[in-house]
Amino acid sequence: SLRARPFHCAPCPFCVAPSSMGASSSTSSPGSGEGACASAFACPRRHVPGRGAETMYDAILGFQSLSDFVSSRSIDILQSPHSLLDLGDTHRVRIVAVVGLFDKGKTYLINKLFGLNLPSGKLFTTKGLSFFWAEERRMLIVDSAGVQATVSYRGSGQDVQPIVDAQTTESIIFEVISQMAHYLIFVVNDLTWFEQKYIAMLQHKYVQTQVPKELIVVHNMRTTSVVEEATELFDRQIMTCYEGVPS
Repeated sequence: SLRARPFHCAPCPFCVAPSSMGASSSTSSPGSGEGACASAFACPRRHVPGRGAETMYDAILGFQSLSDFVSSRSIDILQSPHSLLDLGDTHRVRIVAVVGLFDKGKTYLINKLFGLNLPSGKLFTTKGLSFFWAEERRMLIVDSAGVQATVSYRGSGQDVQPIVDAQTTESIIFEVISQMAHYLIFVVNDLTWFEQKYIAMLQHKYVQTQVPKELIVVHNMRTTSVVEEATELFDRQIMTCYEGVPS
């Protein structure tokens, strides 16, 4: 079941109202333990000195563990009360999803492409499926933590190994994203065979199903500051590995 919950943060004015998907909702008072920022869901709006006013996600689908979902039989949907996104709207919109391995700069790329200031960097991890609604473009942007994120071994009595749970959860999220998105942006740094496998799998799936979707691979060379080095890396990892015509 889908469960919409208010999300109150005692130290900041941002709170999340129940979504309009018809799911039941529960309430919690501001500052209460259930709705505090220390809960399993990070506050979509954080106030960090020196970063300026940050953009808040319009909605977060809190699916972070298949094992937890099997136990609770529910998924929380958090939505900003200031959001213009209508989750019950059935009109067609363009869905742009940014995917890739963990900590490759997916949120950073979204900020650069759409002029946003979503929380990003080493101290921030995207939760579940996070959505930003670009009202003027009728475009829904989907962000996620990515594949191969760090897992926690803390706690005892776990029925499922954390790594197995993470692998299964990430596979489901990746499949959902690849199915729902009209444009899929795959972010890489140095291109590895593991990423090549995922990219080839997506391309094969779209060709076989004859689904008209766009698959774009973006190389985030954040550790390279020299143009000559970036050119050499691109030639080595792309031009010599794939057939094609230079643009």
